[in-house]
Formats: sequence, C-alpha cells, structure tokens
Amino acid sequence: MLKEQEAAEILANALARDSRNHVRRMSAIGLAKLGVHDHGKHLVDALTDRDPLVRRYAAEGLVKLDYKPAIPYLMFALEANIAGRDINKALMALTGQDFGFNHTANIIDRTEAVDRCFSWWAEHHLEFVKE
Repeated sequence: MLKEQEAAEILANALARDSRNHVRRMSAIGLAKLGVHDHGKHLVDALTDRDPLVRRYAAEGLVKLDYKPAIPYLMFALEANIAGRDINKALMALTGQDFGFNHTANIIDRTEAVDRCFSWWAEHHLEFVKE
C-alpha cells in the first residue's frame, strides 16, 4: 500500500506531466482527497491546464483543501473563462464574495467582474496571509 507522500508525488507528477486528460483529472481529484493543505500548490498549477475539466477539478480541490493562497490564481484563471463557472464557484467559496461574474456574459461584463475581484483582493489580501 502506498503511503500518503508517495501517492501525492505520483499524483502531482501525473497532474503536471501526463498527456492524457482523464489521468490529469483523476490526479487533481486524488490530490484533493488526500486532504493535505500543502498539496494545493499542485492544484494551483493545474488552473492553467488545457483541459477545462482538469481546471474544474483543480478549483474544486482547492476549495476542499481550503487553500486560500490560490485566490489570486483563481482570479487570473477567471479571466480566461475556461471552466469559468467552476472557477467562479471556487473563488466565491474561498473568499465569501460574489463579484458578479457570469461565464456566459459578454466580455465587457466579465472583465468588469474580474476587475472587481482584483480590487477587492487589493484591499483584503492581508486577511488571507498566515502569520
């Protein structure tokens, strides 16, 4: 049986490097299920994956791990609007804020919502920094 750290290394490597979408998806889910906060850094990297479902599962995993350092990365991922609905849900869960982002809205409305995210972050980021 694999130990947690060995499993985490295998999953993180597959998430970052495997060419198969389904393997990267399952790796994101698996890292979150391990429940180790520090594995959030691997999920953050997956927010730029070419597959929207990998991005979705990474965002959901960040919420499960309550990985607040991901907040600005989720904001950047929101700009791309790939898996925008799921990225927005994760951002709302981690910040407790609704910035009015709608993944089906026009580019102007989406950009305004993302700008509200970044403005809020500029004012509140210190609340999320650990001592």
